Amino acid sequence: MIARNSTYAYKGRSINVQQIGRELGVRYVLEGSVRRSADRLRITAQLVDAMTGVHLWAEHYDGVVADVFDLQDQITASVVGSIQPSIRAAEIERARRKRPENLDAYDLVMRALPYVWSLEYEGNREAARLLEKALLLDPGYPLALSLAAWCRGQRIVYNWSTNIREDKRETLRQAQTAAALCHDDPFILTVLGAALTITKEYQRATFMLDRALSLDTNSAWGWNRSGWLRNYQDDPEVAIQHFERSLRLSPFDPMAFNCEMGIGCAHFIAKRYDQATQWQEKALMAKPTAAWIHRTLAPSYFLAGELDKAQESVGELLKGYPGITVTDILQAMAFSKEAMSRFAEGLRQAGLPE
Repeated sequence: MIARNSTYAYKGRSINVQQIGRELGVRYVLEGSVRRSADRLRITAQLVDAMTGVHLWAEHYDGVVADVFDLQDQITASVVGSIQPSIRAAEIERARRKRPENLDAYDLVMRALPYVWSLEYEGNREAARLLEKALLLDPGYPLALSLAAWCRGQRIVYNWSTNIREDKRETLRQAQTAAALCHDDPFILTVLGAALTITKEYQRATFMLDRALSLDTNSAWGWNRSGWLRNYQDDPEVAIQHFERSLRLSPFDPMAFNCEMGIGCAHFIAKRYDQATQWQEKALMAKPTAAWIHRTLAPSYFLAGELDKAQESVGELLKGYPGITVTDILQAMAFSKEAMSRFAEGLRQAGLPE
């Protein structure tokens, strides 16, 4: 980001984006226009790769002059929520095009990102490998530390860990180290909040996530993690609000399906089992390789009165996790004891071994 005053020199001049990028030393340019007809406004915005001239994202907004301040807030939320994943995707693609021997710590992190967000076992392993290489190059790189912490956290909550106690300890250590190095970065504070959630330190997690969202109210992932924290605290209605806000901010985000899962689990907590199955089915359609979804989908089916579907769901769970038991799942997830007891009973009744 650069000061907006730096852009005033280009007002009224016809200059291509590549030249602007070179002169300002920026890789991406957000440009737009405002048109007015009587009291109606149309504002357009587009994100351009200043190195290639390729358009990454575009949108337009309509409103009236009387509501201009509300319109500004709407545009800010939409633009920030949209360009973050657009820039991330472009940076990932740029890193992929570079020769491996030229990759520095930043590029390794960019290459790791799609694997971090995949929420899949093999993806998690590849992300961890790339992040480990990044940390060898730069041991004090806060973003690499925070993402490495999140990868370890994923191993715990998705039943991939072979040593939960060690992974919890290392998740917290890396997240705290990153936050100490960069204590005002909302993304890094969100990772620490997620780590504290996984280790069930909910009061500290709430503080970190609230702090992160106060620094960046348009962080889709921040609202996602805050939604999961509220689920774990048996506050499903607030959880749903936070997941819905995350989806509004970044509907095409790779973590969007995780918000749908969160909404499904919130309905389970609230004992609305039909809605719980509908939302989890939606998430599974978006991410059919995520076998861990069946850990909560199967008991939702059972408690919704659909035993056949519950048994089929357990069968799919066992394909992805051969030998997994109810006890294994209880050790991994962070819901309240009351919610966990219902998940466990539904899994047992659907045929999962104790």
